Amino acid sequence: MRNIALAAAIAAIPVGASAATLTDGSQDSFSAVIQPGGTASFEYKVAEPLLIDASLALTGDLDDLQKVTFDYGEGVQSFSADDFAVDGRDPEVAYLQINDWYAKRDFSIMFFGGGDDAVSVGGTLTATAAAVPLPASAFLLAGGLAGFGLLRRRQAA
Repeated sequence: MRNIALAAAIAAIPVGASAATLTDGSQDSFSAVIQPGGTASFEYKVAEPLLIDASLALTGDLDDLQKVTFDYGEGVQSFSADDFAVDGRDPEVAYLQINDWYAKRDFSIMFFGGGDDAVSVGGTLTATAAAVPLPASAFLLAGGLAGFGLLRRRQAA
């Protein structure tokens, strides 16, 4: 019975892992090794609308790197040929920079391994506060109130 309870506790550990919270000026790094056919997921909570700059990197065999896909809420993507720093050595490196990605709700970054060997993934996220646009109705309201003020002033004179 104790073995079953221990196994259940170990199985629940990944579920109980908390997401990192991103706020203005915060930075977070992540890394993992993806086994063939495996995934790695990194969860983030967004405390306010943010602009995210992300640096993503992969290392491993070139054939395996070319089969890795990822998703950060914009649909599943692949690294393009321009993202690889091919120098003829093993392991090869793929690098991708994502600038000013607008995040207003919680998100995750997921990597999917599709090669024959394990691949290392890593990245760094930097968050800055996103400018919150004023709704056009605020300008209309201000203009309307100013107009009423002028009308009242004219009537009083």
